[in-house]
Amino acid sequence: MRSEALYSAWTGSLEIEMVRMANTVPKLHRILFRTVTVYAAGAWAAVEIVEFAVRQYGLSQILVDAAVVVAFGGGMVAAVLVWFH
Repeated sequence: MRSEALYSAWTGSLEIEMVRMANTVPKLHRILFRTVTVYAAGAWAAVEIVEFAVRQYGLSQILVDAAVVVAFGGGMVAAVLVWFH
């Protein structure tokens, strides 16, 4: 009798946890997609501004390359922060 009660309590808590996770995963994916999309748009704009400044003022092309690397790296950091927050 006691083992049946323990099993019932364990499976009940497992079911609750499964429902909670089922609700959390789609929400996480929506937040992650929104964050990555907004970050990509902002990073693209920043790289375009740097590229304009390089062409306009005769600066080194390395600045554009660095802006792309920083934008890509920052995107990965933003995605990881959203995933684990």
